[in-house]
Amino acid sequence: MYIWKTRSLAEDIKNNRISSNEWKKYYLAVSIFMTVSLYLLMLSPRENTTAVLVESIAMVGILIFGVSFTYRSNMGDDGVDYISRMTALTFPILIKLFLISLLGGVVIGVLSEALSFSITVLEWSTTFFSILIQVIFFWRINIFLKYINA
Repeated sequence: MYIWKTRSLAEDIKNNRISSNEWKKYYLAVSIFMTVSLYLLMLSPRENTTAVLVESIAMVGILIFGVSFTYRSNMGDDGVDYISRMTALTFPILIKLFLISLLGGVVIGVLSEALSFSITVLEWSTTFFSILIQVIFFWRINIFLKYINA
């Protein structure tokens, strides 16, 4: 199971070297990671409902576009195993994006203290950063799906 090496995982998927048990491990790892992330987010609730609404609408749009786009990229292999491939590729990409998000949060926190950002600026910075992470996620998935189907 690959935690960091997305390219190696894509190579194994391309060459059909992932067993059913490995697919299950990736699904379980992504499910656990997403569940823990959800609870971590609850520790710091958002206050600006407008920023949350804008972020929610943007995320749904990115999700619809991202899934459609990545599905088309996977069609090089007639759409075979799209859900399995997405799930497996998601894990190492999520790990990397989590670390980037953590670093981004620290940078935003330091800047907010140094420059005395208001809560509104922090909320909108978080909204922008969250949307950017979602776009990066689908961009990276798409790159690896194209690689698998090349």
